[in-house]
Amino acid sequence: METVWDVLLTKTDMEVKKIRVRVQELRGRRDRAAAQKRKLADLIAEYHGRLSEIQTRPHNLSEAGSYRQFIVQIQELLARSEVELTVADEAFSEARQELINSESEKLKFESLVEREKTNIRQQESAKETRSTEESATLQYNWK
Repeated sequence: METVWDVLLTKTDMEVKKIRVRVQELRGRRDRAAAQKRKLADLIAEYHGRLSEIQTRPHNLSEAGSYRQFIVQIQELLARSEVELTVADEAFSEARQELINSESEKLKFESLVEREKTNIRQQESAKETRSTEESATLQYNWK
């Protein structure tokens, strides 16, 4: 016999699984954003090095200007990447908190299911004891 607590536990379990999947997706999104930020930072460092190298030797002004312009564009991408990473971190943190809350609710329902099963076992045991006592009393009275 399925109780209300069993139904609620099943529903909560499905919700926890959905949230876990969402947390995994958001973790991946956050990791990709962090990797993109690292790559852009490395690219900026590389092109700063190239620009410094160009400036130490005789160079064309347009060549140095092109490097500077490219570095500025990468810095703009880096700024967007940082915003994306911040948004991904916030979404991931919110989803993790939601997962923690859902798992807590699931544990609550698991304990309620267990309590209900314990109550049913106790009732069945008491019923069996009464039945045994009644049978013993009837047998004693028939003698």
